[in-house]
Amino acid sequence: MDLIIVLIAISFLVMIFAKPFFTKLNIPLSFSAMFVGMVLGVFPLFQETANTDTFSWFANLGMLFMIFSIIFQMKRSNHKQDKALGKYLIKAGIKVITLELLIIFPVVYFFLEKNVLSTLLISLIFTTVAEVMIIPFLKKFNIINTKLGKSIVGIGVLDNAFEYLVILVASFSSVGGNADIKTLMIASVGSAIAFVLIRYFSKTKYIDHIVKNLDSNGLFLLSIGALFLFSGILSFIGLEFLGAVIAAILIRSIVKDLPKKHHDELNEIINASSEGLFGPIFFLWVGVTTNLMYLVQKPGLAIIFVLVGLFAKILPTIIATAKEMNIRSSIILGIALKFGSGIIFVKLLFEKGMITELTYTLTVAAILTYRILIPLLLGYFITKWKKDLV
Repeated sequence: MDLIIVLIAISFLVMIFAKPFFTKLNIPLSFSAMFVGMVLGVFPLFQETANTDTFSWFANLGMLFMIFSIIFQMKRSNHKQDKALGKYLIKAGIKVITLELLIIFPVVYFFLEKNVLSTLLISLIFTTVAEVMIIPFLKKFNIINTKLGKSIVGIGVLDNAFEYLVILVASFSSVGGNADIKTLMIASVGSAIAFVLIRYFSKTKYIDHIVKNLDSNGLFLLSIGALFLFSGILSFIGLEFLGAVIAAILIRSIVKDLPKKHHDELNEIINASSEGLFGPIFFLWVGVTTNLMYLVQKPGLAIIFVLVGLFAKILPTIIATAKEMNIRSSIILGIALKFGSGIIFVKLLFEKGMITELTYTLTVAAILTYRILIPLLLGYFITKWKKDLV
């Protein structure tokens, strides 16, 4: 336990002192823990410490909270009043995701995984978009209210469904490997009943009265309580990550009608917890458990993986939006949609034993590369082509 505390302490201190460096690379503070973890993971002492049950428990708790945070803060489309724009975003989003899967799937299948389900899940992870990270960038260049900006955010929101899909399929598939049909049926029926009860009780006057009298701290404790309750119950059948999803849906249902101030304050606390505690511990775990030797042994495959992933997003975007915007706007749209958030999901698949260590390492490395590369590319092309953007 002492070494675990020392490991976390050293990691946090390194992150703080190295913050100016990571800021220049457009890497958030919590994300930088992954790089710190990769460096510390080279030393056997830290590697052994990170592989202990106690540290894994802390890290898994961090993963549960990160999943809760992602689902809770998922954006909904704001284009309901503009039906034409809404239809365009849905059609374009489906085309982009479908074509991207058609390009990524065979590459992952033939070079990394020979399992169809694992290949599909990794391919889906490559389609995910972190629209929360993109919005500040769009505001910085003052294009968030343009057609290009709305397309980036709108298609990013559409991919939320695929994030749900990765969590659900990964959870149920991992149970399927260790449980019989009866267990799966109980899990499915239990989850459905829990969801119905959530929807019902969140609308009762009693719950409504209690929630309205809670401050932001109380709402946060309610969120943590729901997370622990559902994750704890479903952990008995290996569906703790589904529990995090259900808890997030519950809290969203409860607080959606609260005053904007309460909702914003709860968001701030969840963000602070994600960036300041749960996130760094989780990303530290990801970094330490990443086997960098695969990148040394297979540098060509790692580079191909990154390039194909970028190509598989840009080309489908150009095809899907050719009638609605010029090619320069389409290229920027494709680059922006590569601003992914799949680290949590690929770690979930790895912990569930659904992908190999090679696939895990190359996918993590690719997502990290995009996290550094995409802001640089966007800044360059937006500045160069700003007059031509729609």
